[in-house]
Amino acid sequence: MGLTTRGEALVTSLDRVDAAVLRAVSRGLEADALAVTAATLRSLREAFETKMRWAPAAAAAGGKR
Repeated sequence: MGLTTRGEALVTSLDRVDAAVLRAVSRGLEADALAVTAATLRSLREAFETKMRWAPAAAAAGGKR
């Protein structure tokens, strides 16, 4: 399986947007600090990816997941 020309263009466009956002929000922040933050956020996302893990948080917040 491979990317289509349109898919490659989309990925390139998304990469440009990501780079622009990173430049905009990272002013004054060290690369190491950004890497630690990204790793922390990734860990949090992974911890909440399953419905079973979301259920207690949703219930505590008054949600019905």
